[in-house]
Amino acid sequence: SWEELPGNMPCVLSPDRADHGLILFTPAGQVEKVHVDVVIPVLHGLWGEDGTVQGLLELAGIPYVGCGVLASAICMDKAVANAMFDASGIPHTKWLSATRWEIESDPDGVCDGVIAKLGWPIFVKPANAGSSVGITKAHDRDELKAAIRLALANDRKVVFEAFVDGHEVECAVIGSDPAVSTRPGEILAGAEFYTYDDKYKNGVSQVVIPAKLPGGAARVWPAATSS
Repeated sequence: SWEELPGNMPCVLSPDRADHGLILFTPAGQVEKVHVDVVIPVLHGLWGEDGTVQGLLELAGIPYVGCGVLASAICMDKAVANAMFDASGIPHTKWLSATRWEIESDPDGVCDGVIAKLGWPIFVKPANAGSSVGITKAHDRDELKAAIRLALANDRKVVFEAFVDGHEVECAVIGSDPAVSTRPGEILAGAEFYTYDDKYKNGVSQVVIPAKLPGGAARVWPAATSS
């Protein structure tokens, strides 16, 4: 892997704006500074796309590509993102969330409430994780309990979402004044849902661009770029 490449050196990103870059620790025991013009984050999950690295880059005064601190943090926390959708009147699936303390205090009560509101099947997710890590599609109470245990192994907060039988579509939105969207792509999962293995390992899933949607893919663009 890249971590084992010859010539790798430990380094830190300095929060000091005067440094504007990396501090390298060479094999000879020396410390060197490397100026950085711009950062293109290609990091997944916690400490990569949750606003933490973005915050460090803000402190360092280094320009970077992608979402800022607030947008990154909101999108990473699925409970906060769902609450924002509710507050903004954006249609989305039914959902609930619960903390580790709430679940451990009344596990059966949490399960009863989730089942009553969402029905079956139920997607169970760690609130703060990426790449479908820790996600389960639960079809009955036993699977729901196991799914909660898996989600709690990845985060202290769990999100429950109702299943939606439809097309899974994604697109990138660039900027905000005005926002510009790429053409929508449709994900054709090779498993029951778009799992970690389906994304990165088994090579079966596909992305069709433009998405083949009833009424045409173009109708997704206004929804993606509207405020």
